[in-house]
Amino acid sequence: MIESISILHIQFEKSENRAEITEIPQFKAWDSIPLYKKMVETAYIDEENLILKAELVGVSSFIDELETNFNELNIPTTLIHNDFNTRNIAIRSNGKVCIYDWELCTIAIPHRDIIEFLSFVLPEDFSKHRLFDYLQFHFELHADKQIT
Repeated sequence: MIESISILHIQFEKSENRAEITEIPQFKAWDSIPLYKKMVETAYIDEENLILKAELVGVSSFIDELETNFNELNIPTTLIHNDFNTRNIAIRSNGKVCIYDWELCTIAIPHRDIIEFLSFVLPEDFSKHRLFDYLQFHFELHADKQIT
């Protein structure tokens, strides 16, 4: 699945392919800052653990920096599924991957799809080494850009 979605990501990093999807908006997390702040505020009020409350204060300051942090990433944006989980994928009898339900797609960094997919398929007790192996595989696919 990671290879299949990476093929799509790499294809839509190319400007000639991006020109065909001008009606798909770029995801801008900073447009939702009021929502994110309200969520943190609600969690802060409901949380009794002082350590977690302190963490929430840090999250709130991170939210203020969403646009700045995004601009500093220097990662090419591409078409992403934006709901890339096991409900929206299938493997056909010939082994080819089918990814469906694209109504939430947007232009963003490809990592969004990979992390969401892994959050659905990794077991609860996964090791950081296993996670890093998958992330390294994704990174290598993008570094090579040889898959087509």
